[in-house]
Amino acid sequence: MAGLREQDPERWKDNELELVKMVKNEMTVIQLEKDDFKDKQEEAIDEKMEEPIENHTTNNELDREEKIVEKTKTEEKENETVSGVKINKRKHDNKLSKWLKALLIAILSFGILFSLGILSSFVYTKYIYPAHAKADDQKMLESAKRDPSIGYEVAQELFKREKDGHKSRYEDFITNQHGECHFDHEQAGKEAVEIFCQYLVDYSKDNIEKIDGIARQLFLKHDGVCDDLYYKTGVELLKYGAEKGNADAQFTLGCYYGGAEYHKVDGEWNSYHTLDGHSVDNTKQAYWYLQAANQGHTMAMGNLGNCYMYGLGVVKDEKKGLELIQRAAELGDGFYQCRLGDYYSEGVQMEIGSHKETRKTTDYRSDRIRSYWDYSREQTIYVYEVDVADYITILPKDMKQAQYWWKKAADNGDETAKERLQKIYE
Repeated sequence: MAGLREQDPERWKDNELELVKMVKNEMTVIQLEKDDFKDKQEEAIDEKMEEPIENHTTNNELDREEKIVEKTKTEEKENETVSGVKINKRKHDNKLSKWLKALLIAILSFGILFSLGILSSFVYTKYIYPAHAKADDQKMLESAKRDPSIGYEVAQELFKREKDGHKSRYEDFITNQHGECHFDHEQAGKEAVEIFCQYLVDYSKDNIEKIDGIARQLFLKHDGVCDDLYYKTGVELLKYGAEKGNADAQFTLGCYYGGAEYHKVDGEWNSYHTLDGHSVDNTKQAYWYLQAANQGHTMAMGNLGNCYMYGLGVVKDEKKGLELIQRAAELGDGFYQCRLGDYYSEGVQMEIGSHKETRKTTDYRSDRIRSYWDYSREQTIYVYEVDVADYITILPKDMKQAQYWWKKAADNGDETAKERLQKIYE
């Protein structure tokens, strides 16, 4: 066939068209025959239905046929019912399978989300938070380097983070732990304090008149980590200011050498307690009080007067000491106005020498001058000598003068003087 098509294509094309026509004709004939057969069947059925019932079947046969028809109808109804049940059951099964699939998908989705949540919490607390926290701490330290004046505040925040652990508020589900920052906050805080202290030193050297106030502020700073550095820097500033002739720095340096501690409440030096843990040097104390007093510093005058009254770093001289205290009071220093009132209320005497006096005792003394038997007591009496100091009065007792100076001190806000006056008025 293929060879024939290749040898004579035109002829083959004509034959193919004729073949198609033949097939169509045959199909048309077959369809006509089917239609004739169907028409004949319908005519036969119609003729059969038109014949009388008596000619075809008997009564019994009719009954039998009716039963068969009823049975057939019943079976058809039952089949329809069963089919409906099957269809309904199939629909119910389809709905149930859909719900089950939706529930399974929801459970799987929740499981995946929960797993992702646990994993993300672990990654956050273990890696993300420590990295962010460390970067934040480094930024704080860098800010102190850029602006040394905030170094103290930065250091306190870093020390707080060291104490608290600088932990995240978010708790990991797996380990039940908070994310921790892997950063040496204390070392960074110390570095910030060093930057701050060096800034104060550089600033104070260009502002000598402010050096005493800056040093006192340093003495007030306490964080339990760099306390020694604050105190050391404060003393360094005082020495520099004192050598440059600042009277306030000279006075404060004298208090430091006297072992006094700067009072943390009212910002005053307490000259009666050596609580700072440093060695007392009374000679340097008196020297710096003298330098400040020569510039008219009233507190330095009064403190130098105390040194002479008790012989601290100088030769004891109550008369000179009292003169300095009275001078400080006259210049308006409230503390020494109150002190001068105390001296007037009791009087002041100065030791000028001593003399020998005899004493007696019934107790044995090896340094006895003599001894004798006392018949009335029936005991041995020992006679010995003692040195008795000789005094002269350099400030007589005068309550009017005492009240006068207490009143001046109270007007200057001295609480001790107010208490003294209240006791008098009561």
